[in-house]
Amino acid sequence: MNQKILVAIIIILVLIIGIMAGLYISKTGTVQTQPNILPIIQPATDQPISTPPITTEPIQPAATPVTPAPNNPLTYTNTDFGFQITLPKGWENFKVDINNKEAITNGTVYIHFLVPTTDKAYPYAILSNGSKLNGYVDVIAITAWNKSEWDKQKNSQECKTNPNPGCPFEGSKLGESAKYVFDITHGNGTFPDDIMGVVDNLFKKTGAQTTGQSVAQKLDFQLLP
Repeated sequence: MNQKILVAIIIILVLIIGIMAGLYISKTGTVQTQPNILPIIQPATDQPISTPPITTEPIQPAATPVTPAPNNPLTYTNTDFGFQITLPKGWENFKVDINNKEAITNGTVYIHFLVPTTDKAYPYAILSNGSKLNGYVDVIAITAWNKSEWDKQKNSQECKTNPNPGCPFEGSKLGESAKYVFDITHGNGTFPDDIMGVVDNLFKKTGAQTTGQSVAQKLDFQLLP
């Protein structure tokens, strides 16, 4: 009888201990769980690691310096009187002979243009100082008139009643600046065959233009600023 009572008491104690353990666990929540461990991803060693492309602005080449065109061998510029012309093709080796330059302020100055000829029989050109220039022809002459002298001679009795080559002539005027009036005539002497055609074409009038206006256009006559 005592043994049965002892077994019953043990069972009751086991039950009580189980119930108490259950109540303790439910209150504390200390049930241990396996922590979450994130997997470490290793990059594949057999694949190249790609990187975004590096973009840069294109490098612009430095500006190429502009080489100025060489001076035109046919262009003549006179800074004393302030004008410029371009002679016909074939007259690149021209020379200039200025006569009466001391009259620049109050008279007329004659600017002669001489070009070489292939005519061996042609004698020579005579310069303003009386010397001879072999193988050259005096083809054209530009007269730079002081404006007061132009007006004076133009209104003189002689030029009105009996004009001569030395008188001002509106028909041969190339142009005028604030100080000077410019006209043009043939050079002195006769012309050999290789020069004659070019001179004739130069002085040939076009349209309703005067000879001076036509020649000014053909020579690209310009007043300098």
